[in-house]
Amino acid sequence: MIDYFYTRDYMVDDLDFSAASFKQLTESFIEDFCSVLETSTGLGPLPFHMMMYLLAHRMEISGLKLLAKDRVTRFLIDNMTLDIFPWSISAIYNTYNMNGDPVHELRDIAVQGTIDHRADLRRGNPMVLGNDLLDDMPEFTRDVLIAMMDREMEGDQGMTVYYSPSCWGTW
Repeated sequence: MIDYFYTRDYMVDDLDFSAASFKQLTESFIEDFCSVLETSTGLGPLPFHMMMYLLAHRMEISGLKLLAKDRVTRFLIDNMTLDIFPWSISAIYNTYNMNGDPVHELRDIAVQGTIDHRADLRRGNPMVLGNDLLDDMPEFTRDVLIAMMDREMEGDQGMTVYYSPSCWGTW
């Protein structure tokens, strides 16, 4: 039905779609929804945006998926505060799809947002991205570290580094 709102059309891919398969689909979606809500109390619209992303992913609605992904990104950028950011990261990292796999695109949003705003997140007392969060979320910390190293390697591609012994500088 949601696909209809975006394309003004719909298709039935599985002609043998039965009540049992519909029940299985809705039960797994409800389980996903409950797991998101359990880990994200007090996060405003973030759980809803995450659920819209999961629904769009499952139903293969690319426009809705992009919209939900954009809303998750915007929420993280707009809420980089001590009260919300750590809980947002926790909610994203504790969200799994119906196969029990992590939702990597949502994790990528959290990681890229963290890297892009790392200086702001580490300023202040207490820091929004404090050591406690990094200790408590080893998967998140690992993902941030790998993404930063990958970004560093991409930046080094095709560049020639010159060292100047007279001024101790590197270009």
